[in-house]
Amino acid sequence: MEFMKQGIIHIRHATPRDNKLLAVIGAETFSDSFAAENTPENMAAYLSASFSAEKQGKELADPRARFLIAEVSGEVVGYAHLRFSAAQPVVDTQNAMEIVRFYARKNWLGKGVGPQLMRACLTEARAAGCHVVWLSVWKKNDRAIRFYRKWGFAAVGSQEFQLGDDVQRDVVMSRDLMDNEPPKTVSTRTVPTRKTRHSEKGPTLSMIRNAQEADYPYLIKRLNEWWGGRNMADMLPRLFFIHFQDSSFVYLYSPRIIGFVVGFVSNVQRETGYIHFVGVDPDYRCRNIARSLYEKFIAHCWGKNVSSIKCVTSPANTASIAFHHSMGFKASSYDAQGNPLPVPDYDGPGQDRIVFTLQIRT
Repeated sequence: MEFMKQGIIHIRHATPRDNKLLAVIGAETFSDSFAAENTPENMAAYLSASFSAEKQGKELADPRARFLIAEVSGEVVGYAHLRFSAAQPVVDTQNAMEIVRFYARKNWLGKGVGPQLMRACLTEARAAGCHVVWLSVWKKNDRAIRFYRKWGFAAVGSQEFQLGDDVQRDVVMSRDLMDNEPPKTVSTRTVPTRKTRHSEKGPTLSMIRNAQEADYPYLIKRLNEWWGGRNMADMLPRLFFIHFQDSSFVYLYSPRIIGFVVGFVSNVQRETGYIHFVGVDPDYRCRNIARSLYEKFIAHCWGKNVSSIKCVTSPANTASIAFHHSMGFKASSYDAQGNPLPVPDYDGPGQDRIVFTLQIRT
């Protein structure tokens, strides 16, 4: 497929600095999708009211909202706007998430952006403990309706949509997160699905919760195996699962733990949070597990009035460096080509480290 030749699709969480980008991409994708079937006056009225740096800035600041941005080689190719606990009369909204907007840019339609972005949306919903995902789509948008049906959404009702002076009708669609997903189509490796990995009866659930001391024996027994036999256990002392439970989290998939993040808010620099260690079961990598865990820690820090989050990684760990860049972290310095520069001897003689910072408040 063409997108594979141009690069892997990466999904990242938007930050407050993306407000202008989201305004531009939002207006562009909405116009490309609906301008041909609506009057210029109605389109202009809706675009003016719905897309601006100020409008998207307020949406980004909404604690119930989350934005996902899809990129290929640094180019934005699509985005999704999610909202948690959003009310809808025809949907059981207890533990529900709404997909408010879901768009791929015109020149990327049919190139894998939609499936990758939808998979990320469902991962976000599961990580938040949601049971239902719902959305609304214009009844004339046959292509979108077919796509959502493929992903297990079914029509459950309808609602009005105001476009300028035109009152239109949207189909409301929802899906239960217990349902199976379509087979993965965008991947750099094969990852077992629920159907292939689990044979026990009953639904498989996923959630993120705070770490507990009882989690430690399970994780420490498997940690070196997760890293291909490298000795990583020394980096994960039990104390994090005793004294930092409020700022450390585990990702559960059915009864087993498939990922964790341990961190804390500095007792000296109280405006700073620190991520010490994140790990994901290799059978479940490339499924946004680490992103969801980071987002949970970021939300914890936000509630503690933290301004920035720090972490370090090895200069040789290119995957980690790429991941942190995709999450919005910045290294302490870069060379002329834009490559992050390590801090010499940061963790002792010969132990150079890339020092990353994510600014969450200005």
